[in-house]
Amino acid sequence: MVHTPVIGILGGGQLGRMTALAAIRMGLRVRFLVPRPSGPAEGLGEVIVGDWKDPAVLRRFAEGCTVVTVESEWAPADVLEPVLPEGTALWPKAETVRIIRDKGRQKRVLAEAGLPQPAFACCATLEEALAAAERFGYPVMLKRYRGSYDGYGNFTARSPEALKTGWEQLAQKDGLLVEAWAPFVRELAVLVARSPSGEEVVYPVVYTKQVDHRCYLVQAPAAIDPAVAEEARR
Repeated sequence: MVHTPVIGILGGGQLGRMTALAAIRMGLRVRFLVPRPSGPAEGLGEVIVGDWKDPAVLRRFAEGCTVVTVESEWAPADVLEPVLPEGTALWPKAETVRIIRDKGRQKRVLAEAGLPQPAFACCATLEEALAAAERFGYPVMLKRYRGSYDGYGNFTARSPEALKTGWEQLAQKDGLLVEAWAPFVRELAVLVARSPSGEEVVYPVVYTKQVDHRCYLVQAPAAIDPAVAEEARR
């Protein structure tokens, strides 16, 4: 008897919906775990509503799943990983989710990997942030470490006075991230997928237009010079 693989998704918002739609087209079954009723997930598979930070709830949800994934970095992969039923995989791993959940930690990991990026400083105090902005030169980007996404949690500071305002709005107990301003023509994005066996797929380059730090539209594929697209994919 052939069993249809079941994908468990932690989260039931628009990203979970898009993941489920892709899985269904491949003939896979989908199961969601959401902390509260979620409209986007309805009609696409089994929807379980429960405390997704409760290890017992997470284990019951994962039982029968071939693999569990997360809709976003806010999903509790770290709570699920220790109680995963035997034979059920978790992709991405909790450590990966932990890294991308915190912008300061994320920046340090990318820097250690040698990826080019603007100068940045993880600042614990307002004084450190002001000093970093003085080194980088204004304007600078202020970014909240956790709980920010799609531009929410970002602030452009063009003066020390503006930086103080941004600090009051965004700083958490351990401060915030100060990043040098990077002049750019347009923002491009590239999605890369890797299977557990090491196969990699690099998708076409897309252009994302931002308005007030938030994604306004995505053009796929991006209407750019082929050489630029190839370099982005590389």
